[in-house]
Amino acid sequence: MRIRFVTVDADELEESFKKFENGLVKEVAFRTGIVCWRHLPMKLHLFFVPLLISACAPLGGEPDFNDMINGHGLALGCSWYCGCPPVSVKASSWEILNTPSNLHDGDEQTVWIAAQPGTQSIVFEFDLSDSDNDYGVGADWVSIINGDTRSKNAWKDQARAKAVVVHYNGNCIRRLKLADTMEPQRFDLPKMLFVGGKVNEVTFEIVECYPGKKSGKLAMADFYFSGFGQIH
Repeated sequence: MRIRFVTVDADELEESFKKFENGLVKEVAFRTGIVCWRHLPMKLHLFFVPLLISACAPLGGEPDFNDMINGHGLALGCSWYCGCPPVSVKASSWEILNTPSNLHDGDEQTVWIAAQPGTQSIVFEFDLSDSDNDYGVGADWVSIINGDTRSKNAWKDQARAKAVVVHYNGNCIRRLKLADTMEPQRFDLPKMLFVGGKVNEVTFEIVECYPGKKSGKLAMADFYFSGFGQIH
């Protein structure tokens, strides 16, 4: 039984719990393999694991967490995100319905589309303002889903990233060449040990694109990070 996660909003998550407890639904889907459980309200922690097991287990069987995957094809067991700092994302421009938040939800069916053609930047912020990072948390690879992956036609219509310059806290650390494919692409990055007491920024500057058939606006679907260490 393959489960797709389709919501990460805490209020919506709580509503799903209530429906499940009242017998109104037998399965609950959540949208993201990158929800950081420790950032959810405590009352949701008390229900999350048993609900997840009940929702994902085939009738009469045992749950298989390896069958739960995000858009990157990665299992949704506890990952680096369980111990990483809060993450937010912003971009140089976006369409109203295709915002930067779609770039970090684990779902290839939600996308970011730039408001105009040309060079674009995407910035991920890892917030350690309240931590001295004694546990040495940082990132060292990223998986990227390129283009508007909601359908094959949409993917062809919009521009896709081709050449990307990666910056960490303002310093260029790597240049990436993305393949023109809808499949997730993993890239190793130089180890980025996050600095405590500040917001750390990982910026992806898209400097060259594969052209779209109908639009010069750049579209990208998702980013998924992994690394080392954890915040307690």
